[in-house]
Amino acid sequence: MNTTTDVTRIPAPRQESTPPQVPQTDQNTQPTPEPEDSVSFPRKALETITGIAGGAISTVAHIVPGGIAGGFQGVASADENTPPDDAVGAGEGIIAALTTGAAAGTLAAVLGLGVVPAIVAGIAGLAYIGLQAASGGAEKIGKPLAEKVHKAVEDNTPTGKKARDVSKNFTEGALVGSAAATKAAWGVGQEQGAGLAGGVVEGLKGSVKTLTGAYNAPEQPDAKKDEESSLTGKILRLPKEVLRNLVGLAGGVAGAAYSTADGAVQGFFEGAAKEYSGSPGLHRAIVGTEVGLTALAAGIALMGGWGALAGGAAGVGLGLLVSRIERKGGADKAITGGVARSVQGAASDNSEKPGDIYKLNRNAVEGLMVGATAGAKYGWKSGFEGGRGVVDGVIEGISGLFSGISDSTKKAENQA
Repeated sequence: MNTTTDVTRIPAPRQESTPPQVPQTDQNTQPTPEPEDSVSFPRKALETITGIAGGAISTVAHIVPGGIAGGFQGVASADENTPPDDAVGAGEGIIAALTTGAAAGTLAAVLGLGVVPAIVAGIAGLAYIGLQAASGGAEKIGKPLAEKVHKAVEDNTPTGKKARDVSKNFTEGALVGSAAATKAAWGVGQEQGAGLAGGVVEGLKGSVKTLTGAYNAPEQPDAKKDEESSLTGKILRLPKEVLRNLVGLAGGVAGAAYSTADGAVQGFFEGAAKEYSGSPGLHRAIVGTEVGLTALAAGIALMGGWGALAGGAAGVGLGLLVSRIERKGGADKAITGGVARSVQGAASDNSEKPGDIYKLNRNAVEGLMVGATAGAKYGWKSGFEGGRGVVDGVIEGISGLFSGISDSTKKAENQA
């Protein structure tokens, strides 16, 4: 009887999720998720501190929204027209996101930080609570809120005076709802704060690995190029290479600058939604918009109000041109593919710490940071090669022009 065990049939450990299929990296082995016990003490301490801060922010952020949602829930429950718990949570989450964004923007304006910082603060506050709600916080806050409010008002006896009954139920529901929401928001905020800190740590690690080539695609052999054998060609080879590198440098800087924001956006969605694996179309839209806005700003800076028209028109044309070139040359796919590989590679060894809110916030922040780094890296690479290609095209075009003139001159001499 054969008792030999076929080790190839032993199932692999179950990972947190299965990433979409993308080109394999050049690593021989794939990293496995770290057990929670392997997380270092400094990181646990950091996550604990940020968790407490997140809990405090979340508690304050849900005082008023919880009261508003609880008030309407109290009126609806008394009329036996109770909305679903998920609807209550979603509504409370939307109110919390809007009020937090407004409060953050107002605070920045009151402190005299300027218009742009106020707008950024408002967007940050909106995004913070919005991400919390989307990662499961809306359900964890909405369910106890709805249950406690319904229980509080269900035994209220109608007085026959509609206005008095509505006021009573709304007030009671608001007080109970605010208390229930803030209590639940503390735990949700703690988990979110810890997840955000974990995302920053993982994002830094993943960004370093991205820059050092840990998630590079397998190298493809370069096509052999015909070397100039003539004396003139050999003499001009050095200045030609210098010019190619100079223009490539400018193209690389532009490519990195324009692809960083795109990488951050794509990486954020890549980390938050495992089924998302990058969109070349979204890349072209973001980069084209950035190019257009740059031209618009340049026009205004150089010529004032009239420059806005010229810059805007030039921006639209340049944005469409860049999008077209990237699509034809495959730069959009190369950059989005590099971002996808990097984000998925960085997330592959994340710890198995429980908690959906923790995981989604960690993965989203990690994806944003790694995506921005990968976008800059692969944007630089595409821009550098594109710049060198421009020089090659110009030189080939000039060579072809002179060759054509020479052939025409010889033909004319032969006919004379």
